[in-house]
Amino acid sequence: MNLKNWKKAFSLSSLLFFTLLSSTQAQDYIKVSGRVIDAADRSALPFATVSTKNAKFGVTTDLDGFYELKIPKSIQKLQASLVGYKPLSLNVVGDSIAFLDFVMQTQAVQMKTVEVKARKRVRYKRKGNPAIWLINQVISHREENHVSNLEQVSFDKYEKFSADVNNFKEKLANSNTFQKLDFTKYVKRREDSSLYLPMFIRENAYKINYKNGHEKSFHLGESLINIQDFFKEKSIKSMLDLLYQDVDIRQKNIFLIDYNFASPFSAVGSKFYRYYLKDTFDYQGEKVVKLIFSPFDKQSISFEGEMYVSVDSSYKVLYLDMKTREDINLNFTENLHIRQEFKTRDGVVVKTKELLEMDAILYQGFPQVHIKREQIYSDYVNDLYDTPKIREADLENQVAQERLARMDSLRPNALNAEEQGIYDMAESLNTNRWFRNRLMILKVLSTGYHSPKHNKFIVGNFLSSVNYNRPEGYVLRLGYKTLPKLHPRINNEAYLSYGTNDQKFKYAFNLGYSLTKPFDKWPERYIDYTYRDQVRIPGQAQGLISYEAFYTTLRAGDIQNFLHIRDHRISFLSEYENNFGFQLDLTKGRYQGYGDLNFKTPEYTYGQDTGIFDNSEVKLSFTYAPNQKFLRNKTDRFSLITRYPILKFSVAKGISDVLGSNHDYWSFDLSSIKRVNMNVFGYSYTYLRAGKMIGNVPATLMYTPTANSGISLLTSILDLNLFNMQRDMEFITDQYVQFQLAHYFNGFFTYKIPLIEKLNVREIVTFRTLWGSLTPSKNQEITNLQSVNTGAALRKLDPKVPYIEASVGLENIFKILRVDLVRRFTYLDNHDLDNFYSWGPYSIRVRVTATL
Repeated sequence: MNLKNWKKAFSLSSLLFFTLLSSTQAQDYIKVSGRVIDAADRSALPFATVSTKNAKFGVTTDLDGFYELKIPKSIQKLQASLVGYKPLSLNVVGDSIAFLDFVMQTQAVQMKTVEVKARKRVRYKRKGNPAIWLINQVISHREENHVSNLEQVSFDKYEKFSADVNNFKEKLANSNTFQKLDFTKYVKRREDSSLYLPMFIRENAYKINYKNGHEKSFHLGESLINIQDFFKEKSIKSMLDLLYQDVDIRQKNIFLIDYNFASPFSAVGSKFYRYYLKDTFDYQGEKVVKLIFSPFDKQSISFEGEMYVSVDSSYKVLYLDMKTREDINLNFTENLHIRQEFKTRDGVVVKTKELLEMDAILYQGFPQVHIKREQIYSDYVNDLYDTPKIREADLENQVAQERLARMDSLRPNALNAEEQGIYDMAESLNTNRWFRNRLMILKVLSTGYHSPKHNKFIVGNFLSSVNYNRPEGYVLRLGYKTLPKLHPRINNEAYLSYGTNDQKFKYAFNLGYSLTKPFDKWPERYIDYTYRDQVRIPGQAQGLISYEAFYTTLRAGDIQNFLHIRDHRISFLSEYENNFGFQLDLTKGRYQGYGDLNFKTPEYTYGQDTGIFDNSEVKLSFTYAPNQKFLRNKTDRFSLITRYPILKFSVAKGISDVLGSNHDYWSFDLSSIKRVNMNVFGYSYTYLRAGKMIGNVPATLMYTPTANSGISLLTSILDLNLFNMQRDMEFITDQYVQFQLAHYFNGFFTYKIPLIEKLNVREIVTFRTLWGSLTPSKNQEITNLQSVNTGAALRKLDPKVPYIEASVGLENIFKILRVDLVRRFTYLDNHDLDNFYSWGPYSIRVRVTATL
């Protein structure tokens, strides 16, 4: 720009500046401030609007009812308005500063029929939004408002789970099946004429002590419906407690039904929610403001609802009501609703009631289950409850009638006729022969086991009684297991199998004695003896018999390498209520190559038969799993993976010159598995494992990663300890670090893609890596193993090059399918990576799985 243009621009800017300045001076403003209060009790009215008549100038009062406004001197009146109050206009008196207080009268709001016309939508703004300021105040004060800030307090907690089967058809209610079950008298009819059947109820009563911020719970009683002992009571309670956890507004996340919901109380809640202020009113004798919230993304895992916040300086939440939107994508779940009520006591907030309810539905048109959990908190006193704690074992050993009688004295309100009918119906079903016979068939089909009369032992597993592998052929297997009703302390189980190819019988036998009664009660403490004569894949965990059957039968391609094991083991397990446990194992075994696996016996075994060696081992294992929960059926116990880690450490010593063993070594192994919740971004399962072996460990007992070169994915827990693009015994190592990550986005991306969002599919990514090396002194053993097994893919890991594979996948396809594209990134020179379901480093995995 030349000098002439600069002069023109300066002249124009100067003219504009002095014009604006003179205009401002000519206008003359007056500063008005004051307060808006309630005429009845003189309390502050926050979020009231103070403005000129044409609303050109206006402002909203703060939480203490104060306002400050600058208006032209020509304006002589201001008006104040607030929902629920009569509008009020006052004259402005003053020269440059004026003070004006509005004392407002309440008025009933009468709704009239109005015509609603569409108008341009006002864009939501975060900046300057008083609702966001208010929720931030709630978040910053939530800890100091909690009951745990009292020096000490105790209160009663009563909890009731119930479930009704809804959407019954008249034809079904009047069918022969219902007549035989005598269900007709228990079917109820709602006001809309729909039919429902109350089916389940569980009650619990507790005393809760808070002292100096620490909580202690006393379990006073419980009552639970369990028809025909179909499930273990502990499993029912663990599953309910896991899926329907208490909603604590102090927490940044809300974990329910295996989902991590975005919390409106999170510090980053404004990134996911819109917040709006509504009217103010009295609630439980306190002035509150209604704060409503709704998610930006209608399909995100979040809520919409409202809360009542006190307008004093404490910013207490006294009421919360929120639910999921109709278009949220939760499998088999609809109408999730949470309501909490609170009151003020000694300057803090205490909960009085909580309701959590939802509808579980398989498919539209099918009967659905309405699940409801009600909690009542009462009798808050400053004295601590000091009655001796009732033992859980005493509660569990009570018969149903004793439990129900005890609950009669503990519940705050009596059961209604419908709830009492559930107990009556369960008692009727437990004695109904027609129902018992059909339930027996259902048990066999769902669990694979049959429990004869009196429920003292089970026979099975029919689901894995036939499987196939090449050296054994078709394997027929049948076993049994005793139950606590036969003997509460003695546990016995065994199975017998026969292979059609090798024409050999194999079997396993276990006999244990429990130091606690019954033997399947946590924490467990027992000593047992096990003998096994079985064929196993090297690297496979020893106890996964059902997994072995599935793995060897349904995978594509042959398994080449097997071990035939005959071993004796004596074990002692001791668990504690602080979730710590240890196990001591003494094992003596004889190992022989089977199928295509063969090996040269090391020289230090003093010329034993080629391909056979003996080994004696002492192993000590430790487990620590804080807040651990289990699912237990009649045969096994499964740890639930939660946000708390499951830590395991073991040390084993191979003993030479004992019972024919010539192997002297040490083996160390450490692992951790946990779930990491990441708010609306989904959740991850992480698995970390490391180990080292020192001494002359036999090559076939070294660490061999679990491989899954079949087309099917396995169960989620096993997924965290296997590699999808490895072959069996591809890598053998005696020092290793293994890390695996599986992240479930829960549709965070797919729900934002047009058309794709209609499919309700969800994205998954996994990452798996293995670092490892082999002690130089073991190179010869691996070389010998390679020379004998020329068809096997045996190799050593390069300590500088980790094995890496990753996958991307979609689950929830038709609600039951998951498909993953897997890629292998390292060691691509390995032979035979191509087959009919793999293409070089790429492969496809498919799994039938139902997710919530």
